[in-house]
Amino acid sequence: MCNKLKEIEDKLSMLEETFGQKANYWYGFRLRGFSMGCQPDNHVAYLSPEETSVKFASLELGESRIRFGAVAYEKPLTDNEIEHYSLTDLNIEPDTLDRDYCEGVIRRLVCDWMDDNNVECLAGGAFDESLKKLKSAKSVRTGLISAFARQFRNLDEFLERQEDPKRFKRLESQLSLMTTELVEEIISEM
Repeated sequence: MCNKLKEIEDKLSMLEETFGQKANYWYGFRLRGFSMGCQPDNHVAYLSPEETSVKFASLELGESRIRFGAVAYEKPLTDNEIEHYSLTDLNIEPDTLDRDYCEGVIRRLVCDWMDDNNVECLAGGAFDESLKKLKSAKSVRTGLISAFARQFRNLDEFLERQEDPKRFKRLESQLSLMTTELVEEIISEM
C-alpha cells in the first residue's frame, strides 16, 4: 500500500507541475464518476476509486462516500457546489473526540431504538443483535449506521444536513472518532 500511495503522490506532483495548479482540496464522488457536467469546472486532478481508497484510507470513509473516485481543486468548493454535485468533502480534519456530544448521540440512537422496538430496558439480550452489527462492521461509524439505520435517519443533524451541513459534518467526524469500547461503555451506563 505504501508503494501505491507513493505512485499516487508522484502522479499528483507531475499534474501540479504540468498545469501549474495545486491539488489542495479533495472531494469524493458519491453518485456518479468523473465526467462532463458531473463536477464543477476548473478541477486540478482526478483519482480513480482504487487510488482514492488508498490516498484517503486514514479517513475511514464508507465506500459509498468515494465510490466513484475523487477530484481536486486549487480553491475550496462552496457547500452548495458540494451538495449540488453530490460530492463528499475529504478536507475535513478530524476533531478531537467530544465525549459529551458522542454520549448524547448514542443515547438518542439507543432511546429511539428502544421506542421503535417497544423495549423498556436493555437487559436480557434485547440489544444483542444491534451490538453484533456494531462489532462486525468495518468502522464504528458504519456499525452505528447499520445498527441504528432508522434512528440515524431521524437525527436532527441528518434531517437538517442540507440547511446546516457543518452540523452534519461534525456528526460524521465524531462518529469516525468513536471506538466500539466507548459506544459499549456509554450503552452500559444507560
